[in-house]
Amino acid sequence: MKIKPTTEDLIFTLIREYLSFSESIDSLMKMEDTYKQLLLLNPASMPYNFIDFFNNLRTVPLGELVSHEQFENTSLWELANTTLFAGDRLREVAMEFYHDYKENKIDPLQNQQANMRTFLNHCRNAGYREKYQKLYTAVRVRVYNKGFYTNGTCTNEPQVNIQRENEFERWILDLDTRYSLTNEDERFIRNLYDKINGTKEFIICNHCHLPMRDEHNCNNTHVCFVNKRKNKLEKRTYTIGEGESAYIPKPGCVFYNVIPGLEEYRIYNVLKDKFEPMGAKVELFPKLERDGDISVKYEGSTLYIDVKDYRKPEELAHKMNTEPYSFLAIDYIYIPDYRKIYSDYMEVLRGQVNISKIRQTGGKEIQFLNEKQLVEDIHLRLFS
Repeated sequence: MKIKPTTEDLIFTLIREYLSFSESIDSLMKMEDTYKQLLLLNPASMPYNFIDFFNNLRTVPLGELVSHEQFENTSLWELANTTLFAGDRLREVAMEFYHDYKENKIDPLQNQQANMRTFLNHCRNAGYREKYQKLYTAVRVRVYNKGFYTNGTCTNEPQVNIQRENEFERWILDLDTRYSLTNEDERFIRNLYDKINGTKEFIICNHCHLPMRDEHNCNNTHVCFVNKRKNKLEKRTYTIGEGESAYIPKPGCVFYNVIPGLEEYRIYNVLKDKFEPMGAKVELFPKLERDGDISVKYEGSTLYIDVKDYRKPEELAHKMNTEPYSFLAIDYIYIPDYRKIYSDYMEVLRGQVNISKIRQTGGKEIQFLNEKQLVEDIHLRLFS
């Protein structure tokens, strides 16, 4: 029996599809379907036209569109007397509802993403800083792509990100040899992967090097298809035969860690290639991510970079405003160039983030920069 979504579920879905709109070709259809379900629940107050409905979300308080009985025992009450949107932007109260819903409802991808956070916290609390710094880096980079970490050294040779069972077990054994894994270490690492059994054949994405959903859709279609030249290249296939097994990162890790992590790892290599020949030291995951994702050190000065790959700037602004303590050490927020599809991404961030609050507490003036700006500003601050 299929459980009918509540109004709370539907408003969350509406916000989620709005936030992911640029990355999903069927978002508009999902939003229209959500509207139709709300219409069935509120035939007397909802407009009988999707365009009018969306306009009402900007001009009419939600409590006039949805009966107040449907607000009971939900986190919707804060929205009853206000519109969902202010112009083209979600209101802050709508973002608070969205995050509150996500924190208190089951989201399989979010739960799987938590596996990486659990492993990170385990490494932070283990007490052997140097060992767990190296172990965390080795594991996280391997999850991004099995060709990025060889014999304890970061490389840049992406391969199909599927590990045959014997290959996976050899990797675990190599980690044990290098870092003396505890049973808990190994359990956390294995929990980042799903075991799959043959016979199966996959189409492999030219960007994330993972199995695609089909030849036109990937784990994050907007990001994986942003490079049109690469998209046109012939795609590889990968077969797991009958009786064979293999390991692949869990879907939540793929969406929230692997695909953003590929850009994180790429910009790390850009900075490494640019500044290490000049005498700087470029480090990935400094102090187990306590000070961002990347650090660049030169002659006693250190700059910290946090890579943020949020689909919509409102989400990142909300996180920075509600968790300013997480950004006190950061000098730069790096935004991938493929987010330019949202033309005013940087302007929205600079307008919505309370930079002065972070500056007053941490003493740093955070800048939001793309790749070219980041390289130029680091060069100016450290080498001029």
